[in-house]
Amino acid sequence: MTMLAETDTNPIRKFISYRDQVAYDTLDNLLLKVGERDLKIQGDLTPEEREKYGLDSNQAGDDADALRGRKIAAALKHKRLQGIDSQVKTYDFNNGETTIGVTLDEAKMAAASGKRAAELGQAAVMGGFSASNIASGLGWEKQRLASGFFSSEWLHLSAFSWGGFMPTGAKSGFSTSQNLENLIFGTSETNSLMTRYEMAWQDFYRKEQKIHEKIAKARNEDPKSLQGRLRIHCNNFSEPIRCDVNAGDKYRFTDFTIDQALVNKTALLAEENFQSQNPTTMRALYATRSDNSRTVNQDSRTPFTTEKEMLYLAHDFPAVVYSVEYAIENEFDSVLLDSKACASFSFYPFHRSLYHQAEAVLDALVWKKVKVMADFLVNRELEEEETDEEKALVSQIVPQQSHNDMVTLQADSNKDLHRLSGERKP
Repeated sequence: MTMLAETDTNPIRKFISYRDQVAYDTLDNLLLKVGERDLKIQGDLTPEEREKYGLDSNQAGDDADALRGRKIAAALKHKRLQGIDSQVKTYDFNNGETTIGVTLDEAKMAAASGKRAAELGQAAVMGGFSASNIASGLGWEKQRLASGFFSSEWLHLSAFSWGGFMPTGAKSGFSTSQNLENLIFGTSETNSLMTRYEMAWQDFYRKEQKIHEKIAKARNEDPKSLQGRLRIHCNNFSEPIRCDVNAGDKYRFTDFTIDQALVNKTALLAEENFQSQNPTTMRALYATRSDNSRTVNQDSRTPFTTEKEMLYLAHDFPAVVYSVEYAIENEFDSVLLDSKACASFSFYPFHRSLYHQAEAVLDALVWKKVKVMADFLVNRELEEEETDEEKALVSQIVPQQSHNDMVTLQADSNKDLHRLSGERKP
């Protein structure tokens, strides 16, 4: 990735402020466009369909009259309703924070493979607006970076390659990934870093599934579909947010936590506003109040953003996210890794994370050794001949391994494999 100091223009990816009128107007128009599209869909629903999607039946006439005579393509309508239906069960947006639950399954990943090109692009999903429309209003680079990417992208919270929000086996379930609720604004560097983790865990699921199927076949058992859960938490305001700053003549990143009293006060105000007879935007409320909150000064050359602005913007726009927490919990005992092989990691959409090619090479080398070692242990347990690659790699890992130690290693692996299949040797 391009280092911060190598760019010709200001490399800092500043947070959005209400003073960034172009960026704000883009976000505002984006929601209006998507809202208009959804109104067209809602106005064409039957009473039964409205009830299914949790829509007020008393509002049906207003929805239809508001956009009478305007139709929407049947395919687009189907995809949007499918997305809404799936996310009603998995997606929760509350006071600027979002939580999403996704079932992980190798079959879902396989169904999504190669399907992305046929689906709506991110800009089409987001009302015809690209991430660059927002970035240009923030002073981010307009041209491609040396990395080949643009400065900003629409980031998937749950990657398309995970297979969407529908249960395993649902027809075109992967389409549900291409919806407003699953896309946020962020840097291309963050997108690359997210892809690194997603690809690693998807490779893990595919390989783990093959190993379990091989074990089941050898023992004349029906193979099981391995599943896990991905929990995504956006804007956890109790945790630090990471961003880039210009510290004199050096660029670096820093972490800060928004004042919790302000977080709680803003959440209460937003809830009261939502429940009122005439709810309005948080920006309208912001205009009627003073702002004495702390400022986030990333660079003297760009306007600062206040913590209050950050909170209010996140309440109005689901695409404005400052932190993303991933937590993976596997619902099976892993052969490749220890126990349930759980993991957690965080991403920061306004931070320029540096993912170097050397890291990708290291990932591949480590992953290869893990897979070969697992195959070696499984083949030995199933009394199948080990490949030359397995023998060579194992000899590198344990070059001085004694015969007795290898027997112990085999016994330990047997114990793990028996635990997986529920069997015990006499």
